[in-house]
Amino acid sequence: MSGLELAILGLAVWRLSHMVSSEAGPGDCFAWLRRKAGIECAANGLGCRADHFWGKLLGCPLCLSVWMAAIGYAGLVALPVLWPVAVILAVSGASCLLELVVRRT
Repeated sequence: MSGLELAILGLAVWRLSHMVSSEAGPGDCFAWLRRKAGIECAANGLGCRADHFWGKLLGCPLCLSVWMAAIGYAGLVALPVLWPVAVILAVSGASCLLELVVRRT
């Protein structure tokens, strides 16, 4: 894997992990998934907690990123045609990170 491919996969994994663990998603699909996994959050989205494996996994972007990386890498090895999806997620991830930097300045 080249350095560019690793960077693309890294940004794509970050974006997907962040979406699933922290964002509502289209039609609130990620929020629904987290509720079904038993994740309870305060109204402001802070102070989330879960009492079992799935809730803890889906509520933690750091934990989730390990599994997303493994699944993403295996998927890209098995189906190289998925690289455009990884590139789209990576570009979105880079854009989100830049937005966070701009907001803080």
